[in-house]
Amino acid sequence: MENKKAGCQRPVYQKFFERDYCLPLIEIWFYGECNENNPWAKGRHLYFPYIIFEKSQGTVKCYINPDGLEHIKENLMRLSKDKRFSLFVVDEFLKRVSKLEPSFYKDGAVLSPRALKAFIVGLKDMWLWLEALWWLIESCDEKSESFKKLMRARESVQGLGPALDLTIRESLRKFFPALGYLSSELLIKEIFAKKTPGMSELMKRASSYFYTDFTLYTSKSKKDMEEIFGVLIEEAPGGKEVNKIKGEVVFPGRARGRVRVIKNIKDASLLQGGEMLVSPMTTPRYILAMKKAKAIITDEGGIVCHAAIVARELKKPCIVGTKIASDILKNGDIIEIDTNQSIVKVIKRR
Repeated sequence: MENKKAGCQRPVYQKFFERDYCLPLIEIWFYGECNENNPWAKGRHLYFPYIIFEKSQGTVKCYINPDGLEHIKENLMRLSKDKRFSLFVVDEFLKRVSKLEPSFYKDGAVLSPRALKAFIVGLKDMWLWLEALWWLIESCDEKSESFKKLMRARESVQGLGPALDLTIRESLRKFFPALGYLSSELLIKEIFAKKTPGMSELMKRASSYFYTDFTLYTSKSKKDMEEIFGVLIEEAPGGKEVNKIKGEVVFPGRARGRVRVIKNIKDASLLQGGEMLVSPMTTPRYILAMKKAKAIITDEGGIVCHAAIVARELKKPCIVGTKIASDILKNGDIIEIDTNQSIVKVIKRR
């Protein structure tokens, strides 16, 4: 594939999210935001591919072209000048979620092959409305009635992504028992056709991949992807030279302790009482770890995110939206959270 942006200044794709999601859910996410029927993008996205996913070290990073995101937000805000639009988005989103609810709200639900196929098709249809809901909330005035309606809808499906992921993973493990945990690295077309690649290919995917342009890349480096698409992909900031990390305070307090970085549910059980929980984001499945933690720090989120809501309930110091904490801090580092200054201070490196 030739360089799509040759001769142009390269856009820098920035990390917005980091998730522990199976490959089929990553495909659904990309399809929901980048398919040609997306009305917020007015057909094929002006900044296509707009999103690049990278799997490494057990999680999937979502890099987004900021200009592409602004394009989506501007179109959504233009549509939301009609006060009925936000309510329409909420209704369409919840209507689609309600069709999926019986399948995933039971923790670890396992679907039949036929039901899983319908589930995946339904998710593709729902994700477009999830995108609209998410970015409208980011763009709306927090005092507006539209914001309140959108927030109620988002809060009503707290933990949606991890629940969807778990349902797909557990179902795939049942359908493809010989693959074990590697079944979560199957592409949707492979699931539907019941034709699986060799174990070596699946192990490669489990280790690392890129996904964008409706295509999985398992033998490409970050530099290769930059050349193929004519972009730059944001590098994680260097660690040791960063000793202060800023974020948004969602519950006040001061605490000092050892870092425990949690990037997936398997890591959550490793947190010891009194450690400082550091994560890209939290979900309802992190509750036990959050109760044991001395303080909570996340890369993502704002005053109404899951970490913020739980921290207020538990009365634990919490700073969210740091963007870089889970990349900069390492297990065993000694840190101090000072909510008066909205900072996380590194006291001693591991």
